[in-house]
Amino acid sequence: MVDLYLLSSLLLIIGGIALWLKKTHIQPVTFFAYGLALMMVAFVESSNIQFIFAVRYFVYVISGFVIAFMPIIFLLIFILIILKGRKASKEQMSQMITNSLIAIFLLAVTVIIMWGMFNFEQESWEALVSALVNMTIYFIAIIFTFITLNTILHLLPVKSPVQLIAILGARVEDPEQIPLILTRRVKYAIKVFNKLTSTEQKNVRFIVSGSKSVSDAISEALAMERLLIKDGIPKSQIILEEQATTTEENLFFIKRVMESNQWLGDLLVITSDFHLVRTQLLAWNQGVTVNLKGANTPFWLVPYYLVRDLLGFIVLTKGINVTLLIYLFIRGFIVQM
Repeated sequence: MVDLYLLSSLLLIIGGIALWLKKTHIQPVTFFAYGLALMMVAFVESSNIQFIFAVRYFVYVISGFVIAFMPIIFLLIFILIILKGRKASKEQMSQMITNSLIAIFLLAVTVIIMWGMFNFEQESWEALVSALVNMTIYFIAIIFTFITLNTILHLLPVKSPVQLIAILGARVEDPEQIPLILTRRVKYAIKVFNKLTSTEQKNVRFIVSGSKSVSDAISEALAMERLLIKDGIPKSQIILEEQATTTEENLFFIKRVMESNQWLGDLLVITSDFHLVRTQLLAWNQGVTVNLKGANTPFWLVPYYLVRDLLGFIVLTKGINVTLLIYLFIRGFIVQM
């Protein structure tokens, strides 16, 4: 487990250096997330605490059953990646290469498992299960790390005075019934606004970002503007951005609004609590310096939004994620054999 502690420490150090250098092509939050996840894997692997041992044993047992279904799952993912890669343009060549490497890895694991079902001896099966246990614990660690980083980003102090507040949209199907996710984001923005002095409030500008899909009655931006005005925010202090359809586009068009108005101050972005890590990552990629605050997600929607944003983060960072998975898979075999 020493190698895992060393590798996790290296990733955390790279994240710290990237944060200091502020280079857009190296995202600190990515290295912090995977560094912390690997450190958790190392801790679970080496710990003698009874609860941790029980968790490790449970994962070990479950992995034996998972092996039976993994070939089918991996084969389907392999086919989907190949089909998607065929549609990639020349500009997407690097992404296509990454997808191809992922597909080859998944195909190799599939072949190993299917071949092993008929040829593996007991020691080989133990090695395979050990490798899958490492990967499973790794994914569990990513979930905990993802939640932790979202919490940290929310708790970080906002630089004052606040002058620019951007609220990210959410789909609006009925203008008479605004989604609770969107309402909570707007309410949180108003809460921040109300904490300012009257002089500071006059200098604040709200940027509400979100387009209108084909099935939506009104744009997300317009719905948020109505909620802000209803709570006493002057319309003159609200800027509508109605082109963005994704978080990446939200940040792109918000940056364009800031540049066109020559607003150079720090930007406070209001979104949902599980959306902060992905927003930070996308903002960093575009060279936008942001402070982040997350409105609480309704408890009955937590599983959906947690899984959605976690998968979104994993896809955005798939290069380093797959590299670590390959390392853990090979390491599991070597340690057990």
